[in-house]
Amino acid sequence: MKRRKTQGRPGRQPGTDASSLRHAWLGRELEAELDRTKPSPHAPFLSETIIRTRYDVSLQTVRRALLDLERQGLVYRIPSRGTFVAPPRKRRRLLLFIPRMAPTDRSWISGSGGEIAFFLNALDRAAAPDLPFELVFEASRESLLARCEEVAYGQPGVSAVVVFRDYTVLDALAVALKEKGVPLLFYGSSAQRERVSGISSLLYDEGRVTRLALEHLHQLGHRRIGCVWVPEQHAQAARHEAWRAWMAEKKLAIDPDWEVPVAFPTAADTVAFRDGELRRQGRAWTALYAAADQYLPQVFRILRAQGRSIPGDLSVVGVDNSAAGVWSDPPATVIDLPLDADGRRIVELAALAVKGERFSWESAVTLVVRESTHSVG
Repeated sequence: MKRRKTQGRPGRQPGTDASSLRHAWLGRELEAELDRTKPSPHAPFLSETIIRTRYDVSLQTVRRALLDLERQGLVYRIPSRGTFVAPPRKRRRLLLFIPRMAPTDRSWISGSGGEIAFFLNALDRAAAPDLPFELVFEASRESLLARCEEVAYGQPGVSAVVVFRDYTVLDALAVALKEKGVPLLFYGSSAQRERVSGISSLLYDEGRVTRLALEHLHQLGHRRIGCVWVPEQHAQAARHEAWRAWMAEKKLAIDPDWEVPVAFPTAADTVAFRDGELRRQGRAWTALYAAADQYLPQVFRILRAQGRSIPGDLSVVGVDNSAAGVWSDPPATVIDLPLDADGRRIVELAALAVKGERFSWESAVTLVVRESTHSVG
């Protein structure tokens, strides 16, 4: 069995949970031990005491690493007797593709993975021992497609493949996996509904996302509502279109300057500059719909520096419920994309897909009211 190369014991890294790094590192070391010694099936494996002493780690780290090996089908444990080498068997895995990132191992997620950490933690809890999941990270679309082809044609035992939000790889993956009889699933925006119509999917409806945000502002008396979004992000572009449709449905006037396309690195400066221009011209908005909440902490900080009060002068609703929205000052009212619950549902979908069943489900997005919205006046 081909296993990953091992590395030296890691130290604590910025933005990374040290305990997760240690148990992931230890798991790789123990896999390498199995490769080196090639023990017979059902032979006793290293005891917890020996592992603690040899690798100088805590008992908790040892048990987490052994649990990972057990989930992979490499060992099994008998209470009060110890850990034993598992016999060879067909391994079944759920592969999760997350493009445009390139960490060296999954432990990277625990400290700095942001919103997808909730999704991955839910997968951890929901995946059965005989259907563990494995992450595949790639830094570019080209390398991702190469990895997809390698998985489809070179690795047996793959039960299902999940693509996280990046629709651009779906067509190539569908062709590669169809010949192997491996089902493909997609988790992401309803902006890709037509593209994913032939596969199982779990989508968050951008129309509902936007309606929940704008209806909340409308109920607070706001009628002059702006929109900020990153045009290159398909989900955010869909939210902008839904904002325009909702404003038209409510027969509310749209000032062209209330539409603020931004680039992520300069989003806060762009919003603050537009806010200042609108106030000087007597066309100020009273509320803002942000198609993502990641840039809200900087937006709030710059607006406060210009003498603006959130929400006294400007109410703001964001989308995602990322850590940035939670820890912004003030904490942002947001539309929550329930990644924790969706992670569990993806495992359910994958289990159905393995049986040949296909479903399309909608994510249950909700409004989370915090301190960045207030009634007009």
